[in-house]
Amino acid sequence: AADAVWVFADEVSNSTARTQLVSRSAASGVNTLYVSVYSSTPNGAGRLMFDDTAIADLIQRAHVAGIEVWAAYGAPDWPQLGCALGAFPLQRMQEVIDFNAAKPTTTLDGVMLDVESSEGLDSSSRQALLALYECSLDMLKPAGVGMQTAIRFFWDETVEYPLTTRISQKVYEHVLDMDLHKVVVMGYRDFAGSGCPDDGIICLDQDEVVYAGAQGKPGVVLAGAETGVCDAECGGDGVTFLQEGQAVLNREAACVAEHFAGDPGFGGFAIHRYDDTYLSGSAAWPATNPDFPGSCHAVWVPTTTYQLSDDLFPNPERGFLYAKETHSGNNYAPLDETMLRTYRQDQGITLIKRYFYLDDFVSAPISQTYLDLMQADFDSLRRAGLKAVVRFAYANSKMTPTYGDADKLHILAHLTQLKPIIEANQDVIAVVEAGFIGNWGEWFYTDNFVADPYNPGEITDEDYANRWEVLEKILNVLPPERSVQLRTPFYKYKVFDTLAGWPATPLALPAADAHNGSDLARTGHHNDCFLGSDTDAGTFGALVPIAEDKNYLAAETQYVPMGGEVCDPDPDAVQSQIRFSCTDALAELERFHWSYLNVETGNYGLEVYNGWNEAGCLAEIQRRLGYRLTLTQGTYPDEVIRGNEMTVHIELQNVGWASPLNPRPVQLVLRHKLGGVIYTEPLPTDPRFWLADNAATYSIDHTFLTDPTMPVGVYELLLNLPDPEPILAGRPDYAIRLANQGVWEADTGYNNLRHTVIMSNGSSDVVPPTVSQVDTVADTGDGVLGEGETTGAAINQLRVIYSEDVRNTGATDAESVINPANYRLFGANLGAIGIDSVAYDGGNHTAILTLNDGNPLPEDSYIFTVVGNAIEDLVGNKLDGDGNGIGGDDFVLHFAVVNWSPDCSAAVPSVAAIWPVNHKFVAVNVLGVTDPQSDPLTITITGIWQDEPVDTDGDGKHMPDGQGIGTSTAQVRAERTGGGNGRLYHIDFVADDGNGGSCAGEVQVGVPHDKKDTPVDDGRLYDSTLVP
Repeated sequence: AADAVWVFADEVSNSTARTQLVSRSAASGVNTLYVSVYSSTPNGAGRLMFDDTAIADLIQRAHVAGIEVWAAYGAPDWPQLGCALGAFPLQRMQEVIDFNAAKPTTTLDGVMLDVESSEGLDSSSRQALLALYECSLDMLKPAGVGMQTAIRFFWDETVEYPLTTRISQKVYEHVLDMDLHKVVVMGYRDFAGSGCPDDGIICLDQDEVVYAGAQGKPGVVLAGAETGVCDAECGGDGVTFLQEGQAVLNREAACVAEHFAGDPGFGGFAIHRYDDTYLSGSAAWPATNPDFPGSCHAVWVPTTTYQLSDDLFPNPERGFLYAKETHSGNNYAPLDETMLRTYRQDQGITLIKRYFYLDDFVSAPISQTYLDLMQADFDSLRRAGLKAVVRFAYANSKMTPTYGDADKLHILAHLTQLKPIIEANQDVIAVVEAGFIGNWGEWFYTDNFVADPYNPGEITDEDYANRWEVLEKILNVLPPERSVQLRTPFYKYKVFDTLAGWPATPLALPAADAHNGSDLARTGHHNDCFLGSDTDAGTFGALVPIAEDKNYLAAETQYVPMGGEVCDPDPDAVQSQIRFSCTDALAELERFHWSYLNVETGNYGLEVYNGWNEAGCLAEIQRRLGYRLTLTQGTYPDEVIRGNEMTVHIELQNVGWASPLNPRPVQLVLRHKLGGVIYTEPLPTDPRFWLADNAATYSIDHTFLTDPTMPVGVYELLLNLPDPEPILAGRPDYAIRLANQGVWEADTGYNNLRHTVIMSNGSSDVVPPTVSQVDTVADTGDGVLGEGETTGAAINQLRVIYSEDVRNTGATDAESVINPANYRLFGANLGAIGIDSVAYDGGNHTAILTLNDGNPLPEDSYIFTVVGNAIEDLVGNKLDGDGNGIGGDDFVLHFAVVNWSPDCSAAVPSVAAIWPVNHKFVAVNVLGVTDPQSDPLTITITGIWQDEPVDTDGDGKHMPDGQGIGTSTAQVRAERTGGGNGRLYHIDFVADDGNGGSCAGEVQVGVPHDKKDTPVDDGRLYDSTLVP
């Protein structure tokens, strides 16, 4: 068997790429390369080809590996360029001959002529194509150069060729009759199918395979498959395996090979093209297996690998932040929503630190105005897609007493006031720094929580007890999913009494207690003078040695939040010049699991940032603050029978410095490729336990039952880490983006796992049935009742033709007020129309619906519905009513029935001429009036006129001369004036169809002067029914 791939520019001109191409092809069992050698610029030999040396090198390497190399040429306009000796196509054929003559030890094996003209060409265009094949063969064959072609699957039109003998047969038959090495049939489908009419590769290729075998040409036909990008204009995803990936391509190819195993005309596969980016970013098809493995439609569990991305991008609840403070009274500075959006869009910042200073409320309740302004701030954050680290404080200036903070009772009262607004906005609060006590809310310079404000470092047990009451109140006010941070490690030791032994050793939160909802587990840390000195301005070393503090903090912050601000370096501190270096900064940010860090607070810390930027580590800090989650690999099934179990295995790493701050769901999303229907499966994992560790891998293993009612078809697998709050859960800007190449979907917030799974019925048929057409036995012009059509046909039956045999699953076929129906018909004015019966033909391919008690539908606008979930094919695929490729949706047809009026234009009298002239009445009926809907007509005489006086000389004095007005029959008198030119009666009538339609007309009856004369019409002058 032949397995071939198309190859393009890079693999010809680049030596490394040539080596890799041949290596991969040999490992994969590929034995033929169709290499595009054309170049618009002449090479050194004057040929419009890539460099002769490069081509020869590729040929030499391929031939050593047992692989043939064929020069691939062709474009849709080539047949029109003709077969003259100087025509562009034949010049290229000559260049191949010349190349082989110049490189006798590394010759091209032949030419792949890949023209593939468009669909719908006329016979002359098809003949020109066949002529191009023939004249190219005539040039190449004498030079010992073989030729192959690629044809489209729809080349089954009949054409006469050659023009001399005019043999009439299908285009592909003419092609296969030629002396060609191989013929590739490009079906442009991403599934094998099982035969016609499912329109898969097997169906589209089988005529060519059978014909080749019948003509004694074994192995000539190759099944082509596309793996390149195809937009909507060329047919979309359904024509290419780009989205399905390698596993699906291999499996469907196995199905094709299995089907054609007994057909001598089948010769293998040709894949267009090598080195397209698909299959989860892997380098290229072919796979590293010589044959398409496995059995047809086997359930495979392939492993997908992922590439790490170093891109900088925003993610919620982490990263650099800006500090924004506001004060009470007239000094409230609302958040600028436009600026917030700019932070996110231009700088990738998703957090701010919001300082709420309650300076006017030290001894008074917080005003409603202030609370309303706070709510407005949270609303702005939400609209802009950011969250806040929140801190409350009363004072921020004086470094000597009195400092200006509130006492315990007022703080507790204020927290009671703040509880509703915090609960209402927990979705945009990432974490709360304890605050309230002391200058800046940092718990040091305070009037009320130390015995002596002039000696703020001396804190008694009673002071710690008071501080614990404030912390406990904050924890109770906050939702249980949110944490509080304390300014220094020793504050946590003291309020939670976690010092053990002497000298005191701090006890970090045990891993077993992490995220258990306890106060201890919900209390983290912030450092507002990071790198300021060897103690970070008193952050470390207050109660225990610095090393003990740091060991404790490193262990604790694996499970509790850590963040803060940089501080200007202390020039007198030990190692002041290296304290804020990249080396120290990166080490401590990683060791203490920092999630956020201020960008600036005025010029505070500016020297530090400038130093990081100059030293080149600022981008790494931006990239690794907080979590940075990346997929490494995943194992997923290739096919699942809906309603059965599906198992997934996903592996991730956290290459950031911390785990996510807050609880967050992890969801597997199955999205139907064609219709976008989404199914979500929660995964049993908590990202807060995905600790920062470049060496650790976190696995998600989950088995679940798929929905037995989900539409069959191909589903993309995606991973979603949305915000847990309902108000934000559907917003992509609050979902976690994984740090992998080619997985993030900015418009959905999903991470595409680059794998698809076929949801089937346990059958190879996953194509849902469709309604091919609806028509009626009445005449609608073309016999088909089209969408939006207006018809005057007498419709009392509808015929529904399906794409395949179907069966009912609903409660009843007909429209019913009580039960759901498979078929429904509603009139805009008439309401529900009864469907009396539904009869299927012998193969259940067509349904005949009898309507309205067998009576024609009255004039009205109608909606006809075939219920998608009530009709399915014989393997259970629900009806695809709207043609989107997904079963289960309704087919809806709008049409209108109108009443067409009768036609009076061909009316004639039953008596055209009256003789003899005996003055008697003669009965005249109106004939020839028709109705397009065959409605029964009523003819009414509305007037009788004549061109002679009713009473005049020579007419016998009989009056009136006409009667029968209001009846269906006119009576006119057999008389005329003796001295005249004959009489002409004008009989007016109206034809009525009884349904509101009518027409009016006139017939004429003559009384000649003499028997052989023709009366002359002098006009409608006299009313025949009057007596003068």
